[in-house]
Formats: sequence, structure tokens, C-alpha cells
Amino acid sequence: MIFSEGLMEAMQDVRVRDMRIGDYEEVVSVWRRAGLPYRGSGRDSRESIEREMQGGEALFLIAENQDGIVGTALCTHDGRKGWINRLAIVPEMQGRGVGRMLVVEAEGRFSALGLKVFCCLINEDNVHSRRFFAELGYKEHEDIVYCSKRSGEDV
Repeated sequence: MIFSEGLMEAMQDVRVRDMRIGDYEEVVSVWRRAGLPYRGSGRDSRESIEREMQGGEALFLIAENQDGIVGTALCTHDGRKGWINRLAIVPEMQGRGVGRMLVVEAEGRFSALGLKVFCCLINEDNVHSRRFFAELGYKEHEDIVYCSKRSGEDV
């Protein structure tokens, strides 16, 4: 993959690391700035995130530069597939390779666990994310129907 000199320079200022629970408020700010929905009394609550972080199946990554956290990827696995969720980049850093860095890091860590299938769920009208993941080699499956059963509105 070839990056422009300016993009390489911008990426050198960004590093990816594991999320710590102390990052929670700043992570929520990134989600909001990026336009992701926030379910603060449900699955996005501090308590829920902390429980997932301690459960062993979570791989919560953040990208940061000198200004703070600029991107997130909350990833999980079920022992068979790695799931990339909550990929969010602050608006001023979008298009600079931060999302790509987070996805590549997640894929590498999933591979180290022996996982060979990486997945994400994207709302149909989110053309930007669909294009982004397609550029990274992800294929859409129109023959799969997503079903869920939720214990409440905010989960």
C-alpha cells in the first residue's frame, strides 16, 4: 500500500495502544464527534465496557497523537471470528490512515489468536464505512440476514 508523504507524516504522529478504562470519557467523546450513537445506560456504559475489557474476548484499541485520542476500534471475538466494532475517527483525522491503522492492528492481533475470519457490521446507509472496508478487502454478503434479540432499548 502506497501512502503520500503528507499522509505518512500524519501517521507517524499517531500510535495505537490498548484502551484503559481511564480512557472511557475521551473514547465516548470520539464516538460522539464521529457521529456514532451512544448508549450510555446500556452496552456503552462505563461498567459494560469495563466488564468486556476484563472478560478476555475484547480487544479495545485506541489511536492517539499529541492532542489525545483520535480513533477507536472496539473489537471482540467468539473464538472463530474477529469482530471490528465502534470504529470511529475524529472528523479532523478522517482520511489520514488512522482507521486503517486500527483495522490492521486488530487483524494482526486476531491472527495471533489463530482467527482467520474478520467481520464488521455496517448500517446499509453508511456508504463511507462500506467503501472503507471494501478498500481493505472486506466483502459484503447480501445473503446474510442480521437478527438480534435485545433485553432493552439501550443495549
